[in-house]
Amino acid sequence: MKKRLLTGLLFVSFLQTGCTNNIQQNITKKDNESSSLKACRVFGIDSVYCHCSELFEDLMKHPDDKRYYALENAFSSSDIYSESLLYSLVAANKLGVDVAIIRVANCISEELSNPTIGKNTKEISLYYLKKWASRTKYKRAKLIVENFDTMSIKDRGIIVPAITYKSSEMQCLKAGCLKGSINDYKKLKEMMSNDRMYAFMLYYAYIMADRYNYLPAKEDVVTIITRFYREYNLGPIDKDTQYFCSFFKRICPRDFKTSTNGAQSPATRLEHEIDHAVDEADHPSEHRGRRDTANEQFGNEEEKRVIMGSELKTATANGETTRNNHYGTPYTVSSPISIF
Repeated sequence: MKKRLLTGLLFVSFLQTGCTNNIQQNITKKDNESSSLKACRVFGIDSVYCHCSELFEDLMKHPDDKRYYALENAFSSSDIYSESLLYSLVAANKLGVDVAIIRVANCISEELSNPTIGKNTKEISLYYLKKWASRTKYKRAKLIVENFDTMSIKDRGIIVPAITYKSSEMQCLKAGCLKGSINDYKKLKEMMSNDRMYAFMLYYAYIMADRYNYLPAKEDVVTIITRFYREYNLGPIDKDTQYFCSFFKRICPRDFKTSTNGAQSPATRLEHEIDHAVDEADHPSEHRGRRDTANEQFGNEEEKRVIMGSELKTATANGETTRNNHYGTPYTVSSPISIF
């Protein structure tokens, strides 16, 4: 009897230990959950979007191939791998991760198998493929570029994921975008407008803009990229990203390129002119004095005051190029707040 009692006590002790350990593991796991993933649960956002954002933040701190591959693997959980387009663009163009360069081409051409997925897909893909080939040590890089360049340009359509009764509303909307549905695009854009999901929207904006020539999507391409650069404090838009955005210009207010090959938005230019107007109204005699005083670098002292004052502050805050003279060349951009 004593033996049975002792055995029973030992068994109960074992169960309690096991349960306590399991509970402790669950508590520890929950405590280790990042604030981003907690936010996902609270707001009902798919965890894959938050996880990719976290991995990108880590990549920004330590830009290397290993962390980029970790980000790539996370995207394998998304509906369409090409949703990594914006992250690959920034990793390639801003963070200097060479392996990301070829991924940009892969994203917009279905793994280099469909050069006519959009009107400008082949040209953009070749640009990034050649850039990648010039940097990589991969022996067959040049052959990959040549094969893609000679690939038939016959339109073969886009691979659309199969939709079943189990597919979510978002999956259905994404498939609709790939088929060119404007209504589905508008709904998807609204659904993915939050801080954690909008970056994934770039691929669908690209498809609607470049394949189906939907004008609002052209502006969305530039807006999404500009928002991403600003929110992550990535500084001025680099020339390779400017090249990508150059395919999505619309007829809109005119921007201007500075003499140092930089650019400023129409909004910054407008503020420049407003500064002149306000100063002339408030201090007419001083304004005329500066305006009539020549300055070899800026033209006159009033231009120097504005360019080195309000314009410098605004352009810096907007991630745009600052000027050290009064020169610039007008060109067409996608919106009043854009440099593309």
